[in-house]
Amino acid sequence: MKIINLFGVLEKSCGCVSWLAHWEKCSGLRADFCAAKNCRNRDLVGAHVKRAINGEDIHYIIPLCKKQHAISPEIDIYEGTRLIVYETTELCEKTVKHKIQC
Repeated sequence: MKIINLFGVLEKSCGCVSWLAHWEKCSGLRADFCAAKNCRNRDLVGAHVKRAINGEDIHYIIPLCKKQHAISPEIDIYEGTRLIVYETTELCEKTVKHKIQC
C-alpha cells in the first residue's frame, strides 16, 4: 500500500505524550518496527501521512522510523499497517469536546 509522507509538524496536537503514543493508544498495538516495507528500524515516530480514498486525501498517523520519515516522500508500507485517522480522541485527554473514535 502506498502512502504520501507529510513532512513537518502539522497544526493539531493531542494530550498524548507523542503521535507515536497516540497511534499505540488508538490501534491497541505496540509500535515495534517501521511500517515501511523491508525496514526493520526501531527508532520510531508517529508520522503524519496521507492516502487518497475515493478521490479524497485522508490524513493518518503511522509508525515510521526517523530515517524513512525524513527522506521518503512516497512510502510503500505493509498491508496490515493500522492507519489511525489524524484526529484527537477521548483517549487523548478528558477535555476533548467532540468524541471521535480512532
